[in-house]
Amino acid sequence: MNPHVIPDMPIKPLKRISPSKYFAVDPCILREAWAANHINELLPVIPTVRVGIIAHRILELTIKGRIRNHQDIDEIWKDGIKKFELEMHENWMEKHLVPLARNAWNYEVKKQKCILLAQNFFTNTEKASGKGQKYEAEIWLETPDGKVGGKIDAIKQLGNDIQLIDYKTGKVFDKNQEGKVIKFEYQKQLKLYAAMYYMNRGKWPTCLTIVELSQKEHDIPFHRDECMELLNDAVIRLEAIKQKISGINYIDEIAYPSPQNCKYCYYWPGCAMYWEHKQDSDKWPADCHGIVKEKRILGNGTLLLVLGRQEGDVVVSGLSMDRHGILKDDIREIYLYNLERTPVPGYFKQGILTTCYKSCK
Repeated sequence: MNPHVIPDMPIKPLKRISPSKYFAVDPCILREAWAANHINELLPVIPTVRVGIIAHRILELTIKGRIRNHQDIDEIWKDGIKKFELEMHENWMEKHLVPLARNAWNYEVKKQKCILLAQNFFTNTEKASGKGQKYEAEIWLETPDGKVGGKIDAIKQLGNDIQLIDYKTGKVFDKNQEGKVIKFEYQKQLKLYAAMYYMNRGKWPTCLTIVELSQKEHDIPFHRDECMELLNDAVIRLEAIKQKISGINYIDEIAYPSPQNCKYCYYWPGCAMYWEHKQDSDKWPADCHGIVKEKRILGNGTLLLVLGRQEGDVVVSGLSMDRHGILKDDIREIYLYNLERTPVPGYFKQGILTTCYKSCK
């Protein structure tokens, strides 16, 4: 991938929908089509996400019996961090985010919580080993036609009791008028897995549980009919998406930009519809583009840009020319993503995830 240049981003019809993507597809088909086709991200992956992936891996290997002590955990953690940091160092968008220990929010807290959760699993497993308790990790479940499928983090079985477990390394609650509730999409994910478990093994789980790194467990109430309805809806949704993708003339037709849809997207630099819908509002990501009217090196060695736009000029300060090599060139127009807002309207500054491109597709 050439630095600061948007690559070709083809799409193909989706072959399968996973429980984790059940809610993501509907808001923006284009985003999920690119992700399903393994198109490289156009923005840096949030460092905390990398740490969460390593934590998930440790929990998976713990359940499989391949991690038995603190030393094993420490080795897997270090290996995971090293692998990610090598990849990030070769990525022009992410090399400044190395090391993860410095740039991932709550790095040490997440690491220690992961260690404690894994150690707690050792203890509980040893106590229950003589009672016939069984664990399975990262088990693939799917519908007979393969249209809906995914891996459940863990399955715990003791006698006739079957528990499906989904480990979450981030926030699990949303707020509504009644207070804190488990995120709607997380509840539905587990219910989809429950239906697929039944279709794969001929019996229903007795418990659906979300487990946080803090070891807090949250049981999700469910009804079998609701789970089957969700699964049927997922199949119908997949077929509708296939038809939409096959019937379009331009990919813009399946893009649905909004503050919520674009908030956690890694592809919006390649989405022309994004700029047509984006507004100068705190609800939208802090991005800007325009004609370069002024470039000025500040006393601290960083760069200040003044960009001309129809809506009015904007000023961006604190830009690192080492991070953004394109800024050393004589450029006429630029697109800047993941900036940080300042208290002054029309003034932005570089953030840890700021990325720039020459153009938008």
